Amino acid sequence: MSLVLAIRTADRSPKKNYLRTTVQGLRGHGVAGSDIHVFPTDPDMGWLLTEVTAGDVTVHPPSARLRANENAIRMIGLLDVIDADWIVLSEDDLEWCPDPIESMSRWLGAYHHPDVSIYRFFAFDTLKPVHSHLATAPLREMRGSQAVAMRAADARRFAAWAKSHPLNWRPKGAPFQDRPHDGFDKLLGYWALQDRPSMTTGLVSRPFFVKHLGVQSSLHRFGVRKDAEFIGATSWP
Repeated sequence: MSLVLAIRTADRSPKKNYLRTTVQGLRGHGVAGSDIHVFPTDPDMGWLLTEVTAGDVTVHPPSARLRANENAIRMIGLLDVIDADWIVLSEDDLEWCPDPIESMSRWLGAYHHPDVSIYRFFAFDTLKPVHSHLATAPLREMRGSQAVAMRAADARRFAAWAKSHPLNWRPKGAPFQDRPHDGFDKLLGYWALQDRPSMTTGLVSRPFFVKHLGVQSSLHRFGVRKDAEFIGATSWP
């Protein structure tokens, strides 16, 4: 099972940026810079070059400034140039478990299901445990897109749908109708619900494979860590 890892990032200054910490953690766990694909929202990357150095990551700058969801969706274009079974869409403020790529591969190999579109390694939702290594979480108003895995075919289908519904992807009655350009976790969840209406939940790893660091300078109104759920200094079995 092959995975490609994509990280979306944006300049949080004057608050704290976390990209350097995230990348150093991945490199320290043996992930090659060529396998860490970073997608900034802005073609002006002066700030990014203070966070990472040449060879640390593979950077994919946009041709123009993008909104949050636009930048997240374009990460799926990696599948046009890299042949992979799965893509992992992640944020830039994470501490990863040891052996992260292989840990995710082993977990997905054990628990993937043909009817499930969304697999996560961190979540803010109230989870429903299935057993010691697996939980479910609702797709409606999904909370958290820190580290999301999707099959390549599902990811391509999601990207096509999201691009064709840039302003009206939230269903009638859903909150935040005035915010079509952010809320990537919600966008993923609502796509999955219309793609497979009978499947109302996604799967979440137990424990989490990442720890959320972005509290001090959250891009949103508040940040949550949930450190107790993190696997810590061990890889997944």
